[in-house]
Order: sequence, then structure tokens, then C-alpha cells
Amino acid sequence: MAARSLAPTEDVLRTQTLRLVASRSRIGAVSAQRILARTGVVLAGVVLALVAAELLVRALELGPSFQVLHRELFQLSANPVLGYELHPGASDGATTINSAGFRDREFALAKPAGVFRIVCVGDSVTFGQPKKSEESWPKALERLLNERVGTASFEVLNLGVTGYNVLQVAERLRILGLAYQPDLVLYGYVLNDPQELSIELEALRDLERASERQFHEGLERGALRLLANSRLFLWLASRVSTATPPKSGAVEFTHKRDPAFEAFQGGDTRGQYFRALHDDPAARARLGAGLDALAESTRAAGVPLALLIFPLLLDPRAGAYPLADVHTLVADEARARGFAVVDLAPALGACQRCAVDFLHPNAAGAELFAARAAAELGRLGLVPLPPAGR
Repeated sequence: MAARSLAPTEDVLRTQTLRLVASRSRIGAVSAQRILARTGVVLAGVVLALVAAELLVRALELGPSFQVLHRELFQLSANPVLGYELHPGASDGATTINSAGFRDREFALAKPAGVFRIVCVGDSVTFGQPKKSEESWPKALERLLNERVGTASFEVLNLGVTGYNVLQVAERLRILGLAYQPDLVLYGYVLNDPQELSIELEALRDLERASERQFHEGLERGALRLLANSRLFLWLASRVSTATPPKSGAVEFTHKRDPAFEAFQGGDTRGQYFRALHDDPAARARLGAGLDALAESTRAAGVPLALLIFPLLLDPRAGAYPLADVHTLVADEARARGFAVVDLAPALGACQRCAVDFLHPNAAGAELFAARAAAELGRLGLVPLPPAGR
């Protein structure tokens, strides 16, 4: 009897099993509630984070941004004075734009011992129109100076950017050129430098507008069009889409030619456009402001600056150079701010087939102007050259 009483009956086993199942059910229900609660917290956190990010993007006024390239060489700049700049790594004929964003080989910021370093700034005349960067006047100057001393004692850096005006030139020197510890700065001044309009900048803005229009049109046709009111979504989506160029025919360029070229096409073969430009009060104000900015930055750095005034490349057989008085005006403005001045117009007499057009020298012209610049800089004591004939 005692042994039989120790064995559980079927009713007892059933009861215990039901209790165990109920207990597990309660545990499962509690775990599910906890999982749901935690999931809700996570989702709420995600929503709050997205709302915060949306508010932050709106507060910072971030919007769709597009990195567009013009002629595969120029990109928009975050610097409002520059507006645009050279694209590092862009193809440049047989070479590329260097990692610092200028048309030259790579240079360390620290100047090597025993080297006299010259930084050249300016527009397309300094940048150089030939396909080879070695055919620009800064590189021709570097060769001539080193040949004169017989060693590689000179480094001449070409920081020219096509289309820059005097204000952009001054800013490029301030934020980039002076970081290379130059012993001398040369500004290749061209007679359209007080001009406000830049064809390159206008083209980049047109490309940016076309990219934005294409982006929004694609979004309106897509499945995510309901998110089009989210600034955060538009900002993120545009950054993913920066590599997509505008479709063919989607770009309407507002400016196709530079006003100076239009004037010459219209028969202004004696450069009256440039005279009028230097007589214009707004252009004269830009010239003065740019030269002031150059004076301020070079004075703070303790670096001398020389202004090289490039003439229009007019046929000398057509008569005397017609803009000598404009050169004098610019030279006076530069000297008033303590700059040395080298007028390159006297070299025109030796200019035979040395021009790409009325503004830009070819490789032979670059050599011609570099030779006059080297001689004048040596005469002024701005570069350490041995006496002529040695």
C-alpha cells in the first residue's frame, strides 16, 4: 500500500502539466511584452533622431548639393569669394591637376633649403592655354631662372585659374599660395581682371541648376516622391547622386562667350572694351579692392609682390600699342600699394606668331614674356641672379 501511494495519479500529472504550460505561457507573454516595449523604445528613438536630424538640416539650411564639373576641370567652391576652383586630380592634357588644386607638380608646403620659391597667381594667361602645363609662362620662368644660375635653385608654382578676376586672385593667394612660404609673389595681371563676370562660374551654376532640376524630376517619378518634402532626405539623396551628370540637352548656358571676346568679334580690334572697363567705376572699385587684399595678405606674410602687366597681343603692324595709358593707370595703382611693377608691353615688338588669341600667349609667347620678366625682376633685385654674362 505504501509503495502504491508514492506514484502520482493521472489527475495529478495532468494538473502539474497544465500548471507548467500556464507558467510558460505567462513567461512567454511577459517576454513578448518586454520585446514589444523595447522595440517601441528603439522605434521612438529612431523617430526622434530623424526628427532631430531633419530640424538640424533645416536649421543649417542644408539642401540638395551637386558636385558638377565644367570641362572636367572646374568645380564650385565653398569659398564665396572664389566661387569656383580647379578640381584636384582632374585630367589636364598629359598630366593632372595636383592634389592641392593647381596646375603643377606636387610641392611640399615647407620650402626646401637653398630654394628660392616664387608663387604665381592670375587668370587663364597664367594658367596657360597650351595643353602642356610646361608651356605656361610660370614654368618658362622657372626654366630660365634655373638655367641662369646653373642649378635647380628656383621653384615657380603656377596657381593660375582660368577666368579669375582680381578679387579671386587675391583670395587664392591668401588661402593657398602663401601657405607655400614663397620668397616672392608674381601676379600676372591681364586687362580684363577687373571684370566681374566669369564664364566658368556661370557655366558651373547652369550645370548645378540642370542637375537639381534633373534630380527633382527623377524624384517625382520615383517611389520615394512622398519624401520630397523632407530636407534631410533631399540632402542625403543629392549626395548619393553627385556623380550623375545632367542629361544631354538639359543644360541651358546663360553665357557662351566672354564680353571681351564678343567685343573683338564685333570689331573692337584696338581694345576699347578694356579701356572702358578701367574707366567703369564698379570695375575700378574691384581693382582697388583686389589690390588692397593682395597688399594686406602679402604685408602680413612679409612677402614682396610684383605685378606683371600683360598686354593685349595685337599685331604691331597695325600701329602703336593703343592701351599704354591703361597700363600706366594699373601700374600707378599697384605702386601706390607698395608693389613692384613689370610692364611686359615692350616685349610685343619681338612677338612673332606668339599668340593663341588676342589675350593668350602660346608656348613661344610664354618664353618671350618670361624672359622679360626674369630680366626685370633681376634688375629690380627681386630674384637672386648673378650679373648678366656670368
